[in-house]
Amino acid sequence: MLDVGIGNLVSLIRYKLDECGGVFVEVPLKIAPSQVCPQCGHKKKKELSQHVHNCDKCNFVADRDVAAAMVMLNYAKGLGTSLSNVDAEPLSKAPQFCGGLRKVQQMKRQKPRT
Repeated sequence: MLDVGIGNLVSLIRYKLDECGGVFVEVPLKIAPSQVCPQCGHKKKKELSQHVHNCDKCNFVADRDVAAAMVMLNYAKGLGTSLSNVDAEPLSKAPQFCGGLRKVQQMKRQKPRT
């Protein structure tokens, strides 16, 4: 039930963004935004009880949720997960397509071979 609710929410958000010309960017789970430093991109596993992001590499300190939001914003801007590529171009709003528009024919159903 919870998966359906989240999927419906995402669909509604995408619909509204299309309506107003916005862009929906989904951050892959493998990025783990709450465990990555938005300043340098250093990744360190944290316990759920740890509410403050404190980077051992660059000494950046911020609320964990704020730091995770910054990582997601960097990803959406096309910077990866850190500010090291700060001069990079932002993602284009123009749709980009790959492949062709050739229609794939439906295959006949066949009995499995035994």
